[in-house]
Amino acid sequence: MPVSHPPAINTTATVHLDEGPKITLIELVTEAVVPNLSDELFQKHAEAAKKGCPVSMALAGPKITLNAKLLK
Repeated sequence: MPVSHPPAINTTATVHLDEGPKITLIELVTEAVVPNLSDELFQKHAEAAKKGCPVSMALAGPKITLNAKLLK
């Protein structure tokens, strides 16, 4: 079965800087339209993408949060 791609995925990152400057927090907000996908499975995929992201791994020092929303 061929893999279908979601019609829409958008992620923004807000980076919080402290004195130095030092990155203290990165907030990711992802919104996606994925037909026939439960929110539970979407959250699972979003967390896996965050953990496997090369940028997230390179920046493992600061806390990185994720707010993922499945849009219907």
